[in-house]
Amino acid sequence: MIVVYARNPCNLRNVLWEDVKRISNSMRNPWCVVGDFNNVLFSDERIGRDPVDPRETVHFMDCIVHSRLTDISVTCFFYTWSNSSLGAGRICSRIDRCIVNHQWYSVFLNTGACFKPNGVSDHCPIVLYWYDISIKASPFRFSNGWVHLPGFLETVNEGWKTMFEGNPMFVLIQKLAHLKHVLKSWMASSGPGKTTFKEVWELIRAELAIIQQRNNCNWLTMGDRCTSYFHSALKEITKRNAIYSLQDEQGNVISNQNQVVSIIVKFYEDLMGAEDGIEIDTIIIETVTPRAFLMMIKLR
Repeated sequence: MIVVYARNPCNLRNVLWEDVKRISNSMRNPWCVVGDFNNVLFSDERIGRDPVDPRETVHFMDCIVHSRLTDISVTCFFYTWSNSSLGAGRICSRIDRCIVNHQWYSVFLNTGACFKPNGVSDHCPIVLYWYDISIKASPFRFSNGWVHLPGFLETVNEGWKTMFEGNPMFVLIQKLAHLKHVLKSWMASSGPGKTTFKEVWELIRAELAIIQQRNNCNWLTMGDRCTSYFHSALKEITKRNAIYSLQDEQGNVISNQNQVVSIIVKFYEDLMGAEDGIEIDTIIIETVTPRAFLMMIKLR
């Protein structure tokens, strides 16, 4: 772990960026760089002053990309520094960070940082957490790459033909649930194994489409090919999307996963209110075809 306290003059911070890049060239272990970088990274990380100029971030961004560092999943305060002024003169920015390399996520699973209230300082203190989370089975997700696999459309058409009785909404829900199990069985029993060039190419296209759907890294730099950076970024995004802790109505921070689930469920139950007999126009459901169903999934 490296603790950073960057200098105020921009030209002196450039020395820090070069030092971080130099260290990263030989770093093969999990690595965490945390502290006051005195520099924003994106345009939305400062309010109350002139808009962020790209020239302010270019050297810091180059350092981050070169070192293959990413922000760890954070909670609590977004802006980590303020000038302590009130009213129109108040300036807030995110100049404190906790960034890690991709090896960090391979060793230290379920870690995150929390930016606490600043107290007497003008900076928010950073607390690094190790969360105790049990890995559960992932929910069913449609993968865009499946459409390139042989037999996919035939499987969908066959599964959609199954008949159910009831109102249109019930029928649609049952058809979707049935089709989910059909597709899962199809993937388990018809896995890739053929070796002809054409089939291998189709499988490569399918795998790339699946990873592209799940990944959100910058395709203009290193994300255009299935590199180690690409797969590491995928793992990092998956961890970032996890909910490690929540704040309840009393202001208590809850990190127990069962309690987090209960808070989320209660929030949406209160949001939706009590059950009422609401009539829904479901005529269009009767006309849904398998192809239309696939288009709705891909456009989500």
